[in-house]
Amino acid sequence: MKLNMSWKLLELHQKYGKVVRIARNEASICDPIAISQIYKFKSPLEKTRFYESLRGQDGPTTISTVENNLHTEMRRAESPA
Repeated sequence: MKLNMSWKLLELHQKYGKVVRIARNEASICDPIAISQIYKFKSPLEKTRFYESLRGQDGPTTISTVENNLHTEMRRAESPA
């Protein structure tokens, strides 16, 4: 991000508050509580079936696995002890 953009965002937050819409599909948030409230969810997000198309010949990978339980097991197996 350019320095000018940082200053502009600061000005926008000073004028409009902690959450500022800066584009049609983008917002700037400068409040940790607001971030946790906006992105809060109770259950893991489900992957779409698109990810199944990424499976290789050796079977599912952590990226191509759609099921959350299987993904968690695979991540545990791959992570260092």
